[in-house]
Amino acid sequence: MKTPVLFEWTEFEAERLELALGRLTEILSLETDEGSPAYIEFGKEAAAQLLAMAKLSASVNGAGLASLTAEELQVYNRKLYMCADPEVYETSYLNPTYAVRALGRAKGRLISALLSEIIAIIPMVYRGANKLFLYVTELFLEVYTLLEDGADAHAVKRAIFYYLHDYAEELCEAGVYESLSGEYTEEYDIVMHADLDRTDYLYTYGVPVTDNMLKTAEYLRTLPEESIDAMAQTFVRGYVDGFRVMNVDFSKKLYIDLRTEKGFERITRKAIEKFEALGKRVLVNTASGMIATRRFGSRWLGDSVQAEYDHRNDLYLFMNRRLSENRYRAMQKAYECYKEQAALYAGPAVQEAYGEADFEPVNKAEVVSVDAKMSKLLVEHGVKMRTLSQQYLHREETSFTIIDYPLPSIGPRYHEIFDATVLVNTLDNDEYKRIQQHIIDVLDKASYVTVKGSGSNRTDLKIMLHPLTDPSKQTNFENCTADVNIPVGEVFTSPVLAGTEGTLHVSKVYLEGNLFLDLELRFKDGRITESSCANFPTKQENDNYISENILFFHETLPIGEFAIGTNTTAYKMGIDFDIQAKLPILIAEKTGPHFAVGDTCYSHSEDIAVFNPDGKEIIARDNEVSALRKENPAEAYLNCHTDITIPYDELGEIVAHAEDGSAYDIIRGGRFVVPGTEALNVPLDALMKKN
Repeated sequence: MKTPVLFEWTEFEAERLELALGRLTEILSLETDEGSPAYIEFGKEAAAQLLAMAKLSASVNGAGLASLTAEELQVYNRKLYMCADPEVYETSYLNPTYAVRALGRAKGRLISALLSEIIAIIPMVYRGANKLFLYVTELFLEVYTLLEDGADAHAVKRAIFYYLHDYAEELCEAGVYESLSGEYTEEYDIVMHADLDRTDYLYTYGVPVTDNMLKTAEYLRTLPEESIDAMAQTFVRGYVDGFRVMNVDFSKKLYIDLRTEKGFERITRKAIEKFEALGKRVLVNTASGMIATRRFGSRWLGDSVQAEYDHRNDLYLFMNRRLSENRYRAMQKAYECYKEQAALYAGPAVQEAYGEADFEPVNKAEVVSVDAKMSKLLVEHGVKMRTLSQQYLHREETSFTIIDYPLPSIGPRYHEIFDATVLVNTLDNDEYKRIQQHIIDVLDKASYVTVKGSGSNRTDLKIMLHPLTDPSKQTNFENCTADVNIPVGEVFTSPVLAGTEGTLHVSKVYLEGNLFLDLELRFKDGRITESSCANFPTKQENDNYISENILFFHETLPIGEFAIGTNTTAYKMGIDFDIQAKLPILIAEKTGPHFAVGDTCYSHSEDIAVFNPDGKEIIARDNEVSALRKENPAEAYLNCHTDITIPYDELGEIVAHAEDGSAYDIIRGGRFVVPGTEALNVPLDALMKKN
């Protein structure tokens, strides 16, 4: 198999790096006073950062990380990420506000973005990626020389642009190699071979080590082997069951894309062993924080969430159609290089965590925002890249599973919440399957469903359903148990957009880790026509927040899913521990009706027949948008799917309406009223007695 160019290293590159390190040492030794130009202060900060990374790189490429003591690894971890520490960040050039104050708006934003790129490649230095370290170091020296010579912001921007442009091919090739080939094993080796009786191994990943990571690893170490095995078995079984439910042949696939939180290695190792016992190979990768692929929420800066938020849009400083087309070609070439491995990709197995400290973002004027022209380009770029990956990964032949566990930061009752989450994740599938079938039988009598809030909740929605031409063999709703989305507990459909209308309102909700207050979306023919929230003092700020984190820069989005969550045990857990607002969407979506805006649940798999346990085919796999896929794929998929849940305590009623005018209550006054669903009210009754 071809080794990526980025991982090659010759004497020529070694000489270049030696010269670059000499120049860094000169910059760091410069004397400064109050009258010194601000760019020198920036240069000294960046040079110190790069020289510390060079020292680590020498150890990695010499005797290896194993030659460093636990104390040395901890010192490196603190030092390399020091500029993102909240106390240091305020006077670091990593902070766009400080950088703009020192160097002006145009240059300040650019050099702050440059420093963020330097920080983002730290994990690659731990992996011995000398060439990438060389490229970033030379970029810094080029920019510093431009600042020395008095060049304008346009020249600085051009230098960073060409770094992103010229190395795209090497970076894309390396990224696809690491994520698909099975030859990259550095993180896999940590999971499978580290001494998990100590927490030192966490410092070998190269990411910021947080209290949550350390305390999670320490807690899992106290659990008996059978408990760890049971959690891993739930995870693996859900993944395998996903292929069965989606009617996809699991035997044709080899590579499982395992994405997990640091600190959970005891569970992860056991899961990998179980996957390997099935004849599969497991890929383990950490999300990149580099500018070209940066995604807010990946925690590439650890607990420094505001710093990560400040740099979420750095790419937009440089993005244009030329860069978009260049990256598309680079990814196409990379996929083509590893197309045999891509065809064996089985899909992601995701182990997430919830309960991080609350984060309410501060919007800064110095951070780049997105205008209408950029929004259009980003949407087009996203569609093109998603379509490209679909061509090679064949997502209609893949599946996935997701499971969640709490983090220690959720509060002093962490151990109890962890146990309660394990219980929620392992509820009886068969019981829920039976109960949910009663709900589906009633819903299948309807041509539309209405959902109304109670109290201060302003939700008032009408959801149109697909007509069933043969109700004895067809259904609109999937009877969803604990397979792809653990835990158990929902019935869902892809609504008909025409005639779907009204208002969706939630008082407080976290979506992909972002807090929304008083969120309201209004729909006409299934598409968002108006939106608002109350996070920020101005309408423009709130509109931008929604555009960035719900619309993902689309002008509008359709309702891709309507679901009724049935996991009242999870709802009770949220109330009992006062963690409703902290529950991840994976669990929260099971605690009331929810609506997803964006693609349907069957995105890219609409033509695969899916059946419920009763043998009926789920025919609602399309809507008017996804139906465009055969004539215009670029307009058929939105590349997003965001679930928004109305909790039972804000819910007034859910009613199914038949074409003949008959109405059937599903939920009334926050309680399930369909015969056969009485067990779902037991946790709700317990809450009423308690209160």
